[in-house]
Amino acid sequence: MNGAHAERSARRGLYVAPFDELVDPLLLVDLAVRAEAHGWDGLFLWDHIAYRPPVRAVADPWVALSAIAVRTQRLRLGPMVTPLSRRRVQ
Repeated sequence: MNGAHAERSARRGLYVAPFDELVDPLLLVDLAVRAEAHGWDGLFLWDHIAYRPPVRAVADPWVALSAIAVRTQRLRLGPMVTPLSRRRVQ
């Protein structure tokens, strides 16, 4: 690797299940901002609509990822396995 264009060999990312305590997009934004400040490279959210107890609530990953994108600069963002059949692509 040389100079300013050298990249780190290891990348680190978080994958988060946005259930129950983590359904609030503001909380997920705060987590992402902190992760970015501490050198993490990515944040990925599970995309589920079917769940069983003890889970009581699930966040929409696309809403949360949009909010995260507004507040972060370099994190790679994405859903973990989005079923296309439940999304209406226009």
